[in-house]
Amino acid sequence: MEQSIFYNGQRLINSKDINGNIPEIYAVDGNRSDGKTTFFARKMIRDFKKCGKKFMIVKRFQYQIKNAHEVMFKLVGPHWFPKDKLTAVSQFKGRYMELFLNDKPCGYVCALSMAEKLKDISQFYCDTDQMFFDEFQAKEYVPDEANMLFTLHTSAGREFGKAVKRVPVYMCCNHVSSLNPYYKMWGCGARVDEMKKGIYRGDGFVIERDFNEKVSKLQEQSAFNRAFINSSIYKHTVFNESVSDNFSFCEKIKSSKFDYICNCIIDGEYISLIRVKDVPGVHYYFSENVNKSCRCNFTVFSNDHSIDTLLLGRNVDFLNSLKNQFDHGYMRFSNLDVKEKAFQFLSIMI
Repeated sequence: MEQSIFYNGQRLINSKDINGNIPEIYAVDGNRSDGKTTFFARKMIRDFKKCGKKFMIVKRFQYQIKNAHEVMFKLVGPHWFPKDKLTAVSQFKGRYMELFLNDKPCGYVCALSMAEKLKDISQFYCDTDQMFFDEFQAKEYVPDEANMLFTLHTSAGREFGKAVKRVPVYMCCNHVSSLNPYYKMWGCGARVDEMKKGIYRGDGFVIERDFNEKVSKLQEQSAFNRAFINSSIYKHTVFNESVSDNFSFCEKIKSSKFDYICNCIIDGEYISLIRVKDVPGVHYYFSENVNKSCRCNFTVFSNDHSIDTLLLGRNVDFLNSLKNQFDHGYMRFSNLDVKEKAFQFLSIMI
């Protein structure tokens, strides 16, 4: 195995968050087959063998937990731990799996879909020292997934005599969509999207946007891959492009002549709408740059409605005229996250 060409997560692990503090969430978003999963799977086993650190493998759905340990160990066992054996035993009628390395308790496998049901038995797995969540971006998510990870982490972080225990979470994936529940929760999708490589630092978390050019070149040389060169999955595999994001009409508009029309409120978050007067082909522009002093605040959701907002019906002339502008290509959005919010506001299907 050519170790030098594969992913090394030490840069991510050594990173500090935006405030210069040690983060608790370490996420990497990179192209396929570059060794992200292997790096962190190896770290989980190595840390237990060296320091006795117990780990939790986080899966999305309950049906995935039974063989998760076999899938992970298959990656690293034959190469680095040929004399070791990782086994699992179902606990509490299948609520979670307990892991054993050479018959010694070493960790757990838990599903996000079971996070609420695992809360009342957290004392049985709260000796977890670190968590590993592979494929945190996907096409299908657990309802309210980001909050389910929060719930599971809180349960794993219990410790007698302490209000909270540090349990680092290592997350990795290929880039599926910037509109995933984690980037949306952390408010970083647009910024991470702009990066091809580098570290994004948030409050309590760091994200590495990785692009392994050597692995990408090898994938380009594959005869099988070249047969799919015109497909979206080829671009996803070779160039780490999103398989579901649509960036049409997303661009930064600079205008010196405009009317600030209103703020639009979607799920408690604000975006602005301006009428552009000096950019050919663009009449309206939605942006994340908001003037909170503007007294014209619109929403179409009752849970966002307050004494400071005007609740619009779905078929009012204002919304219909905006939809007409979009249909004719005269509308722009500053980034994908703003586009999604604007589509919710306008009731346009993405």
